[in-house]
Amino acid sequence: MRCVRNTEKKIESAGVGFIRSRKSDYRLMNMCQEMREYARNNGVYLVDVITDRCEEILEDGTTDVDREIIGKLEGWMKKDFITVVFVRKLDDITMDKDDQQHFLARARELGVSIFSIEAGSNLTISEEVDIPDVIGYLATFWDGGRDC
Repeated sequence: MRCVRNTEKKIESAGVGFIRSRKSDYRLMNMCQEMREYARNNGVYLVDVITDRCEEILEDGTTDVDREIIGKLEGWMKKDFITVVFVRKLDDITMDKDDQQHFLARARELGVSIFSIEAGSNLTISEEVDIPDVIGYLATFWDGGRDC
C-alpha cells in the first residue's frame, strides 16, 4: 500500500471575485484564473468572478461606486452562502475613500469579508468616531467664545 499526501487546501467557504480592468480579454481571463487559484489556496471557492470594464472616470479621477456592476456584486454579497469577496485592491470598487468606507461597512452588515490580494489581508472599516461624544468632549474646553 502506498500513501499519498493530499496537498490541496480544503474548501471551507464560498466567495465572489471582483476585477476592474480595461486590459485585453486574454489578460483578463488570466487575471480571473489567478484570482480563482489564490482563493482556492486560501480555502475559498469562487462561484463567480465579476469583471468590470469600467470606463466611467469622474472629474476628480475616481470611479463611481454607484455603477450597475457594483449592484451585481452586492446582489452576490446578499446571498447567505457568500462569505468573502476577493478584490485585487479596494480601488477596484471605488477610488473615493469615503465610498470605500461605506462599502466596507455594508459588507460588514451583510457578514461578508473583503479580501485584498494586493494587501494580503481582510480589509476593515476605519475606526468610527462617535460625533456626539467628540462634541461633548470639546464642549468641556470651549468657553462659548467669551474672549473672542
